[in-house]
Amino acid sequence: MAILAGYGLFLIEHVLPHVPSRRNMLGISRMSIGWNIKDLIGHLDKLGRPHDKKTAEKIRAMNSRYSGKEFFELLGFERYDDLDFDSSEGATIQHDMNTPVPEKLHNKYDFIFENGTIEHIFDIKTAMGNIARMARVDGGVSHGSPLDAFNHGFYNFSINFFNDFYRANGFTDLKFFIVRYASDWRKNQNTSVEAVPYTHEEFYVMPEVYKGPLDKAYIACFAYTTLKGSSLEC
Repeated sequence: MAILAGYGLFLIEHVLPHVPSRRNMLGISRMSIGWNIKDLIGHLDKLGRPHDKKTAEKIRAMNSRYSGKEFFELLGFERYDDLDFDSSEGATIQHDMNTPVPEKLHNKYDFIFENGTIEHIFDIKTAMGNIARMARVDGGVSHGSPLDAFNHGFYNFSINFFNDFYRANGFTDLKFFIVRYASDWRKNQNTSVEAVPYTHEEFYVMPEVYKGPLDKAYIACFAYTTLKGSSLEC
């Protein structure tokens, strides 16, 4: 899985400011980063966002071939874990999300980030239940789900899916977005982020979302949990 530059910029501007704590986070899968470190630092400086200079030097020494671990450490997360079924990717936790995670991972993470991974997990009920259980009370979860990949993974997800799941499981303050950016970031660094309301009466997607130079399209979700424990209905 990968975080491309356009989606990374969306995270920095629209998701991370809402994360309640940068103490302890989990990435679902070991993610590669498709964003040149020089350009990333330039955007952080332009936005006035702080970054960890030691991590920046570490990434430069890696010739810009870095992962979600370095990306989120650069942005100030103190402890980063990632979870993958395949140990060859270097994830800190090896687990198949088709099966329940062990109890030692329950209620552990202040922030859980998933980007283009869960559509590759067949038992989606178990996978989503795992994510909900690993989030701490007063923690947050963010999903990025591709809209432009129709022959990809097992599933495509709607905003309906994330809304109904998280509201049924004690999460509140849900935010939804349509995120669009160009796959060739060197030529086109425009991004389009549209916050979308969620009621059945208000929400619709116009066909233009699939057209034009901004050829990468995602739906994105952020959910904040206030109720846990026996209320889970995964």
